[in-house]
Order: sequence, then C-alpha cells, then structure tokens
Amino acid sequence: MRESSQTNGSLNGEMARDLRALPMFQRLSEATIRELNRQARWLDVREGATIVLPGDLLDKVFVVTRGEFWFFAYTEEGKVVSLRESSVGSFIGEAALVGGFTANFAVEASADSTVAVIKPAAILDLFCQDRELVLSLLRSAIDREQVLIEQVVELTTLDVSQRIRSELMRLCRKHARHDGSASIHPIPTHSDIACRIGTYREAVSRTMSHLQYAGIIIREDDRLLVPDVTKLGS
Repeated sequence: MRESSQTNGSLNGEMARDLRALPMFQRLSEATIRELNRQARWLDVREGATIVLPGDLLDKVFVVTRGEFWFFAYTEEGKVVSLRESSVGSFIGEAALVGGFTANFAVEASADSTVAVIKPAAILDLFCQDRELVLSLLRSAIDREQVLIEQVVELTTLDVSQRIRSELMRLCRKHARHDGSASIHPIPTHSDIACRIGTYREAVSRTMSHLQYAGIIIREDDRLLVPDVTKLGS
C-alpha cells in the first residue's frame, strides 16, 4: 500500500454529480434522490489518498460514485492486510448510522475517485420515508459480506500461487476484452498484490516471473496483458 496521506481533493468539482445515476438508487423516489443530492458534499480523492484512518471516529457515510477504494488493517507487528475493495455504488462508513464507532481500518483510493459525503442524520431521516434506501444499504452490506467470505475461503483453501492467480483473474474480469484476453491497467505492484492476498512480496515476484516465463502474462509498458485468461486458471 502506498504511504497514507489525507485527501487533497476538491469539493463540488467541475463534473456534474448526481446520485440517481447509480444503479443501486434507481428504485428510490425522486424526492429521496433530490434530498440526498442536496445533502451530499462531493469529494474528489486522488489515487493513494485516504478517506479513513485507524482511530478516526466514523461520523459520516461515503457513497462511491467514481473510482475504487481498498480497505486495509494493520497487525500489531505492523503488517498491512488488505480486507476488501469498494467500487462504484458502494457505501463506506455505514457504522456512522449507529454512532460511537471508531475505525480499526484505513480506506485508500486505488484510483482517482469521487465520493458523496452524507451526514448520518440525513440518511436516517430518509429511512422513514423511503424503504428502498434501507434496502440499498442492506444490499451493500450483503455484497461486502460475500466478498469477505470468499476472501476467507481463498486464504484457508488455496496456496500462495493459487491465490495470486485468483487475484489476477479478478483483475482480468474488470479489464476483460471480447476475445478472451485482458489488459490490466494500471499494473498492480507486487507489494499491492501481496497485501491483498496475505503473503509476502517475494512470493508474488516468484510467481509473476513464472507466469511471464510461461507466456501467460506479458508486461507491456504501463499495462499487463493476459492473452488467454483461461490459462490463469489451469
């Protein structure tokens, strides 16, 4: 993970912001969408910047409208462990709706991103008016639970090489081409991959070198080409 730094984004950027563009909000009433947009502060977050640090009081809810964020935790020995990602349409900091919680994790932008920042009170007021908003939050929580379960299963059943291939497959799905290949951009660092799958950078370097030697992955300028994604699973 890159060195943590506070966000240096700008509020109310030049691009139009509208929460109604998110699929998860399609069923909300027009009145609810208008009020959420009115209450939202828009924050542009640069890649590598953090919006939550360990020890922060969770007193606001973020809705990701552009880009992607990663959740990280720190062991007592100082090792960084990647927990999950939050992409467009995800909520971050839902614990603020209950109140009194402090973060035991960090949230970092893995790409230039935009979030809507909404006070918990505004969301709680709307719960009584639009049940679809409650369902949207529940769907987000369920999706996150499924991702965490998959992560635990991989950690307990797959060896390091298999976990690296699984992570590359996940990236390939996000950067897939119609011909069965994938072009991953930007290329994740070996340290980033190691953090995400719970291993050491050296182990990732060895496996990536093997995959390159076998022609399964090809490093080309600022992207990682996978000519045949199915070979990653073999």
